[in-house]
Amino acid sequence: LSSGLSGMPLVRTDLAGLFGDLDPARYARFVESQALHPMLMLFTYIPGSATDKYAPKVDRRPWVYGEETLRNFRKYLQFRHSLVPYFYTLAEEAHASGTPMLRPLLYAYPHDPQSWGIEDEYLVGPQMLVAPVMTEGATARDVYLPAGDDWVDYWSDREYPGGQKISYEAPSDVLPLLVRRGAILPFQDPLLTNSDHPNPVLTWRVYPSSRLEKFVLYEDDGLSQDYKQGKSTRTEVSCQDETGLEIRIRADAHRDRKQTFEVHLLGAAPKI
Repeated sequence: LSSGLSGMPLVRTDLAGLFGDLDPARYARFVESQALHPMLMLFTYIPGSATDKYAPKVDRRPWVYGEETLRNFRKYLQFRHSLVPYFYTLAEEAHASGTPMLRPLLYAYPHDPQSWGIEDEYLVGPQMLVAPVMTEGATARDVYLPAGDDWVDYWSDREYPGGQKISYEAPSDVLPLLVRRGAILPFQDPLLTNSDHPNPVLTWRVYPSSRLEKFVLYEDDGLSQDYKQGKSTRTEVSCQDETGLEIRIRADAHRDRKQTFEVHLLGAAPKI
């Protein structure tokens, strides 16, 4: 988080470490805690012989830790990849302005004194709050929700007012993850490769609020330097649920693609 504030947005740690013994439960928590970091790199040492003294300590391939661990690994890696449109937009913002992709709570909520003392939670861009379980064997943890916004549990859609601490149940395969009420998040198929699918179907996950909210998606070809000549697209999605749900979408260039909307926390079905 400090690196991001210091102008180094593309930060990472060594996923699951490199040396030392590691049991499947801790491995799973490592994966969850770092799945939404700006960069994700798994290091491992593949022994050259069965007698290699490092062999039992540094093989970090997920299937080494059993089928359950492998399922959890796949779950969060695919979740991460489904958020590529969101990450790519955050990366462009960081490139243009130095805004960190991974943010301490105080960055977005400087007027909330409680947020200044939180070091084991972080924001992914302006929309998502991650509170990884860092205590060995724990299946729950306290999560502070910054004041000024309401927060929605990503997995259950349960809503919480900001400015309070909640107890979050987190079994071994659950990463405590909340989204800001008002968030607009772009998702893609997690199994797509960026080079082979330049215009993937987008699913916008929307959490409408009474305030007018918007998200501007940035896209280029993902391969060349043509964006320097302005060959890119920005798509703005706005949403407001004051007297009735209204979603608007506009782009500064045409892209031949399908876009769907998944609306959460809505009392009645929307009308088109």
